[in-house]
Amino acid sequence: MQRKPTIRQLGSRLRGLDRYEGFADEVQAFDRKCRGWLRQDNNRDGRGASAQAIGKAFKGCRQFEKAMRAQRHDDPTIRREAHKAVRGVLHRGFPEILGRLSTLWGQVSKADRRLAETRRQAGARIRAMGSRYELRELRSLTSLQEVGRAMGNCVENRGMARSYLQGEDAEMWAVICQRTQRPLYLARVDSSAGREVTEFEGGGGETPELERPFARQLLRALEAQGDDLEAFAGAGAFSSCLDALPEVEAIEADGGLHRVWIVGDGKEIVMASRWPNEERWSWSRFMRRRSRRRSLRRRRGGDSGALSAGPCNRLSEGALLAMVLRYPALAEKLRAA
Repeated sequence: MQRKPTIRQLGSRLRGLDRYEGFADEVQAFDRKCRGWLRQDNNRDGRGASAQAIGKAFKGCRQFEKAMRAQRHDDPTIRREAHKAVRGVLHRGFPEILGRLSTLWGQVSKADRRLAETRRQAGARIRAMGSRYELRELRSLTSLQEVGRAMGNCVENRGMARSYLQGEDAEMWAVICQRTQRPLYLARVDSSAGREVTEFEGGGGETPELERPFARQLLRALEAQGDDLEAFAGAGAFSSCLDALPEVEAIEADGGLHRVWIVGDGKEIVMASRWPNEERWSWSRFMRRRSRRRSLRRRRGGDSGALSAGPCNRLSEGALLAMVLRYPALAEKLRAA
């Protein structure tokens, strides 16, 4: 608990005002009026000046010091208001002096926060994405809230925006349309263990449907992977195959067409599937789980290990296994893994 200032500490603080050059008359007036105010009957108790009055005077002394320093503030409005507050010490009673200094204190605090926000955002990174889009880092509450308001996302709320910017390993990025300068998408990147996109939203918090070339370009610009997010997994923009995939012949199975790629020396299987009533290809990713014992068996021509489906797959392990059992062409393709 912070201890209340004493009359001796207040006296020391008042004497210290002399170090501010150029304000001799104002300092003398503040000192005189402060001590006179403490001698008033309503500010005294049986032991002298009351603790409450000493506390108010001590706080006012600190605010008077801040007002003198604010004559050199970066904000011209603050410099003007600070000059008025300091000059007013010569002509006003002490209670009014305290009120004006308290108002200025609040104005300076708000201006300091605005300047700090401006400096933080000034250091934000911008990355081009061709001629149509750019990535813009959001490092200040103001910039993040502005994007939230433009997109109708939760970060338009100041408390939510602050929570997103608090983590040391969290980065917030907006995808900006260069023609309209409007934000299209909002991404959160976690850099604590590698770089991973942990949230990606369009307007209104919707999960957007991305075209694969754009999703790959975006992940490259972010220098991150988004394997566990529907927006990127749904576009087949997996970290293992961000480059263009080679053309492969589609295999008919289970009423649909399926393209299969074996990635990473058989450690991963990527599939694009499309059924007759669908316009877009949907994507699935299967990782092979190999124990040491299974690896030995594989070298001897046995079991090659179980497949684990990605979190945003169109096909589950069970659905893939069922198709493999019914369609030999698909089984032959996967046997190469």
